[in-house]
Amino acid sequence: MSESVDKLMREGKPIIKRGLTEERFVGNQMEFKTGQKFAEKELLIGKKHDGSPRCHKFDLVSEDENIVIEVKSGKGIVGEGNRNSAGISTCFHDCYLLSKISAKRKILALTDKNMFEIFKKESDGVIEGIEILYFEMTF
Repeated sequence: MSESVDKLMREGKPIIKRGLTEERFVGNQMEFKTGQKFAEKELLIGKKHDGSPRCHKFDLVSEDENIVIEVKSGKGIVGEGNRNSAGISTCFHDCYLLSKISAKRKILALTDKNMFEIFKKESDGVIEGIEILYFEMTF
């Protein structure tokens, strides 16, 4: 993260690049709560058929790699009041990727209240070992 982006975040100014604002906001909140720095990082999630490593770049990983977070900013309700089926599928996909790592805390961070409520209900009894958390975007 560049120094100028961090400066804009401290000043509460929005960042134009889609997703960056949400990831940085969640990262800042988690840094405050845990005292650790968070950054995007590629982690091993398995092995390919040929034995080579299969990695995935996670949105936020703590310095000690004990906390891994995927951030989703998609809306829960789209169009004319329809459930965002594609967004829900993406959340399940991210939970699958989180399930492939050995971090102590695995978090799916949602920044849309509707998506949080819908996904909590949809994933109840399906997702285990992953915290589904809502981060209210406040600037």
